[in-house]
Amino acid sequence: MRATWSRWTLGPASISGASPRRAPDGAAPPPIRYGRERDRRARAAPRHLADRARALRDRRDGRRSPGSAAARRRHPDFVRRRAGGDVRGTAGGDGLARGRVGLGGHDRGADGRNLLPGVVADGRAIRERRRRREGRPDPLHHRSDEAHERDRIQGSGSGRQDLRRKRAPRRVRPIPVPDRPRPLSTGVPLIPNVRLLALAALLLGAAALLLGWREGRRYERSASERAVVFASLGARDAQALTEEAIRLYGAGQFPRACEKFGRAAADDPASAARRQDVIRCFEGWGWHALREGRPDEASLLFKHGLIETPDDPGLLKGLGVAAVHAGRPDDALAPLERAARAEYDPEVRLLLAHLHDRRDNPAQAVVNLRAVLEREPSNESARRLLEKVEREWRAEAGFRREITPRFVVKYRDTLDAEARREIVTQLEAAAARVTRMLAYTPQQRTTVVLYEHHEFRDVTRVHAWATGLFDGKIRLPVGRVRPPATELERLVVHEYAHAAIHDLARGRAPRWLHEGLAQVLEGATSDPILRAPSGLTLAGVEALAGDQDPLRARAGYNIALWIVRDLLDRGGGMESLRELLARLGAGESIAEAMPRVYGLRLTELESQWRRILGG
Repeated sequence: MRATWSRWTLGPASISGASPRRAPDGAAPPPIRYGRERDRRARAAPRHLADRARALRDRRDGRRSPGSAAARRRHPDFVRRRAGGDVRGTAGGDGLARGRVGLGGHDRGADGRNLLPGVVADGRAIRERRRRREGRPDPLHHRSDEAHERDRIQGSGSGRQDLRRKRAPRRVRPIPVPDRPRPLSTGVPLIPNVRLLALAALLLGAAALLLGWREGRRYERSASERAVVFASLGARDAQALTEEAIRLYGAGQFPRACEKFGRAAADDPASAARRQDVIRCFEGWGWHALREGRPDEASLLFKHGLIETPDDPGLLKGLGVAAVHAGRPDDALAPLERAARAEYDPEVRLLLAHLHDRRDNPAQAVVNLRAVLEREPSNESARRLLEKVEREWRAEAGFRREITPRFVVKYRDTLDAEARREIVTQLEAAAARVTRMLAYTPQQRTTVVLYEHHEFRDVTRVHAWATGLFDGKIRLPVGRVRPPATELERLVVHEYAHAAIHDLARGRAPRWLHEGLAQVLEGATSDPILRAPSGLTLAGVEALAGDQDPLRARAGYNIALWIVRDLLDRGGGMESLRELLARLGAGESIAEAMPRVYGLRLTELESQWRRILGG
């Protein structure tokens, strides 16, 4: 059997045994494959080619494609393949042998028409290599069945001729381009004269500018009117910020409140009230920090407010009080003096009088106290302090001074030099003892005034049983007859202990704590069989300790000593007691500090002490 091989078209092939002859253009036929894949492709090739030819004929004749599922099931080839056979390569021939190339015969379809022969190789149709859609039916140029039949009989092969008969072989098929009678439309109508359009646009722009200028001139406002408008807008914003800041200030959110007040002042710089709001905010914030025991933070806040208004009396007052609470009374004098010159404030004047009295400057203390009494003649605090300062000033006229690292000792020339040296030695020893036990030393020198007995009674106005006094200064009676050394030592330690406790607690320790701890530091022991009235309270203990009756006063001292000893035995020792004093100095009350240090409320402790002492 002999046929020709065409590279680009399907048709009769030239096969001689198993040695194919190369195509005229040198192209080799597809490789021959073996195995199961070959069998599968061999069975599928005839059906594919038959369906394809039938589809072409039906499309040409306008009939429904017989390649539907029902038509394919009725096709003889389909029946034979379902029965396990294969489409024969030649009429009356057997199926394709394993490993050989077969040429399909001319079969007829379900409609009785001849089918195109199919060439299979190793179980699959031989499909030449070609460009996309090349060699396939052209929808624009169809060949008739007579042309196919003529090619089959004459053996010329459909692949030897140009199917369209309009181009040379292996050339690019020209694509017919439909006529375009008019250019594509952009959706915008064209204007013949572009220059007229540009001129019209220029004229319209000029007219719009002229109209806008005239209208602007008509409704233009003066510079002052615009400034008023902007100022009103800024004032409205500042008012809103101020209201928000007041709300935050009332809620205790001082940082955010001061920030809002500052923004309001910036939006309305011409308003003095806005600036005052900022100042008052920092002032309130500083006093809040001072009440919570943060004097250093309060000082910074007061100083920040003074940057804007250096002479504000409220801020200057707060700065001075913060320095006193921080244990720096010398730093408080300058801001308090400036505040007193700025405006009258009785509290500032009284504080200055106390500071000058402590610094042993009675003249300045008297000036401030008289300034208060000129404005407020009925001010009893100022009157009592003035009487005390004037008595001391008169009594201490002509006193000498001896300054040591911890003390300023004042005495008369008539005092025995040996007695004076012994007292100074005892003072230094007492300071060392208290510092060792309490682990605290006052930051300022302590003033010690040595009186004769009659001067001591006249100046201090204390009860007859009192042998010493601390009221910011240590005041000791010294006569021609010196007391025993042990008694003098205990007296000096007791009074210096009062000075250390006062400085550590910033003057806020209650009297029962003062007297009980001072006795502990001097070395006194409590009475184990001490008894007290069943309804006694801490306030009653303080009243007993200040009673003019020596026996009652001694009972008050003994109870205060027993209470402090009980606190020391509860755990923590002197360290817990020192923490209690520090909390008092930071601004906490005794009722707030006691449960934080000892874990019990003050009322619970009182109840326990009454039950023990009264039983």
